[in-house]
Amino acid sequence: MSRVEFTDWRLNRKARHLPAGIRQQCRQHPLLTTLFVGSVGHIVRGLGHHYERHSIDEYILLYCVEGRGWIRSGDQAHGVQVGDVAVVFARTAHGYGSDDADPWTIHWAHFDGSQVPPFLEAAGLSPQRPVIHLPNYGRSSLVQAFQAIHALLNVDLSFPYLLHASVLLRQILSTLILVAATVPEPAPSGRPVQKAVQFMQANITETLRLEDLALWSGLSPSHFHRVFRAATGRAPIDYFIRLKIQRACELLANTDMKVSEIGHFLGYRDAHYFSRLFKQVTGHSPRAFRTACRNGHPPFDERALLPPAGGQPHE
Repeated sequence: MSRVEFTDWRLNRKARHLPAGIRQQCRQHPLLTTLFVGSVGHIVRGLGHHYERHSIDEYILLYCVEGRGWIRSGDQAHGVQVGDVAVVFARTAHGYGSDDADPWTIHWAHFDGSQVPPFLEAAGLSPQRPVIHLPNYGRSSLVQAFQAIHALLNVDLSFPYLLHASVLLRQILSTLILVAATVPEPAPSGRPVQKAVQFMQANITETLRLEDLALWSGLSPSHFHRVFRAATGRAPIDYFIRLKIQRACELLANTDMKVSEIGHFLGYRDAHYFSRLFKQVTGHSPRAFRTACRNGHPPFDERALLPPAGGQPHE
């Protein structure tokens, strides 16, 4: 396999910076002083991208969508990977940079305002904990918000555009707060599998990856996969699929939802794929299962697809 060659990050960047005078106007405007964007940009595979500063007057948001990097806050260093949002805190010694072997692609923004500290605090972010990880299903909205901010500021720097950019930044920060509130903390040692099953059940309508489950469990994906299979007899994603099929059985037996609606509800956009998957797991088509249930002769007990949650997993 040939080695991928990356070019200097300065050749792969786009940025829009507000002049100092406009930033000062933002600090003084009653609708912008609470939160405003100072600059925004995008770096693709930023080989050599690296900054070290004793301090900066604004906050910086870094969102990694490809590759890897790092951030240093004070004397503590933290790795940054795909799906991570890292915050550089104003008036704090810091550094950040791209990995040499797998340089990152990031969206970034400089921002400030009187509401920034409470926003970051609500998201659980601090100079000691400057990185938060977004689940796979929460990432596209952030990319769209960054792109929209960049597009707005490229068109005009008048008040209406600056205000809308501020609203989009507020959306980004509120997304981080929502993630902090809804994604469980890393599971205590000895309970990663039980916590993973609970997380699957709580997110049965979503699309989850092995990395999403492993990251907050405190284990590497490969280690988490081994631990989960040893405890349940099934791979994590296979277990999650069977949980979805269990729920599909309940909906087929007890509601009038169409098969396609049930599949869509459980995260399967393709109704034919959902039907094939259902038959692969159960041995019956969704329609055959529903007909048998309504005739009073269900072909199997859906609980048999997996052991009861209370008795599983064992560690």
